[in-house]
Amino acid sequence: MNIAIHILSRELALDKRALQKSKESFDSGNYTLEQHQMHMSNLEPRIEILEKAINRLKE
Repeated sequence: MNIAIHILSRELALDKRALQKSKESFDSGNYTLEQHQMHMSNLEPRIEILEKAINRLKE
């Protein structure tokens, strides 16, 4: 596996996990809606960029 793809894949997995944990924390009442939305607005664009970068490197 290409080293760049491997590194980006690890970053992508971490960001997806962080987004999932944010949702779980919101659902359990540990985060406010505003906190969860802030995490979503930070993580979702990054996840999209990482996915595009990985796909481009795989071409």
